[in-house]
Amino acid sequence: MKKQVNRKSKGQRPGNSPATKNKKKTCLQDDWWKTPAVAAKLGQCFSNHIVHLSLGATHEGKAETLLYTGFLYTCEDRPFWVTAGHVLETIEEFRSRDGSEFKFVNLIDGFDRPGANAIPITLEECPFAFRDEAGVDFGCMLLS
Repeated sequence: MKKQVNRKSKGQRPGNSPATKNKKKTCLQDDWWKTPAVAAKLGQCFSNHIVHLSLGATHEGKAETLLYTGFLYTCEDRPFWVTAGHVLETIEEFRSRDGSEFKFVNLIDGFDRPGANAIPITLEECPFAFRDEAGVDFGCMLLS
């Protein structure tokens, strides 16, 4: 008869598992990404994947330019621009204000070719949904 071995009894105390050890090695401070060197490196790494949404708008005659970041995602052959929920919430609030108007809305990528980086979209034709509560800050816009 084979003896069953309880893996936890082989010298692994709570908090001493391989997963916990790895977690301890990779534990970072909460604001690790805020340093200029790290921000520059992350910018280099992810710049090819980031798609900006640029909006030119007026509110009661005052011109504003808004710029937000996100990325593109395709689901069932339908393109989505994915960003933080508070971004789309801000756009929705601006759109609902009296006297507000979008003059232009463009998607901008980092492709290094003149004229290839701004794609105009019509915001009214792009439905979106967002959630920004209880630690969930997610939004997506269907590009049509």
